[in-house]
Amino acid sequence: KDVFQAAPPMPVPYDFVNLAGDSKKMSASKGTGLDAKGVVEVLPPEVVRYFMLRYPPSKRLYFDPEKGVSQLIDEFAETLQKDMNSQLVKLSLRSFEPTVSQVPFSHLVATYQSVLRSPAATVEALTRTHEAAIQNTKVIKNELIYIDNWLDKWAPAELKFDLRRNIDSNDFTGGQKELLAALAAKIEQAPADADGEWFHKAIYDLKESKNLKPQQVFEPLYMALIGKKSGPRAGWFLSILPRDWLIKRLRLEA
Repeated sequence: KDVFQAAPPMPVPYDFVNLAGDSKKMSASKGTGLDAKGVVEVLPPEVVRYFMLRYPPSKRLYFDPEKGVSQLIDEFAETLQKDMNSQLVKLSLRSFEPTVSQVPFSHLVATYQSVLRSPAATVEALTRTHEAAIQNTKVIKNELIYIDNWLDKWAPAELKFDLRRNIDSNDFTGGQKELLAALAAKIEQAPADADGEWFHKAIYDLKESKNLKPQQVFEPLYMALIGKKSGPRAGWFLSILPRDWLIKRLRLEA
């Protein structure tokens, strides 16, 4: 009042941030909250600011540290691409360079895990399969630091995987072995620059030729690769794996 010679905008109503699915506000004393230090180890600071600033202070916010992170980061990346000069973006970035790339979060997570969490191998794989990665290599490496922490702390079990280290042909039926061998033969003839769409078509052509249900194709495929019955988008996933390793694995040799 003394400085601006005007009545202050009081009161300023604000609501709380709740964990998704919880009707009560976060409480550090009750162990139902997320500490700020822990949050910024997993989410880039500009994404935290974006999450808080995109709605009026009076609106209650719900934060999902597991399944909501992917949507939040992809939404922020889209906002960056649409209007870098918007007030919301400027307030979120606070003049710093962004640490969120234009590569979809789910692609980054899947690629990073498929190359055994190697940042260099992740960038190399993405530059072969995703145009946005070519201009974003520095940003991607920074983003992977947060993704690594997210996988350790918040990521739901169904999104976490590792390439299966060992394979035992006895884990598969005769029909499954035949299916995987047929897919290996197709991939052996693939062009060197085959992309996710090529692999997607190869899988579905095989499914149709053998008159199989999707589950009959994808379950043995994911079991052979990551030891789970489901996983990341199959065509794209196969396109980033080392070709020689993939063919041997589908033949249950490595």
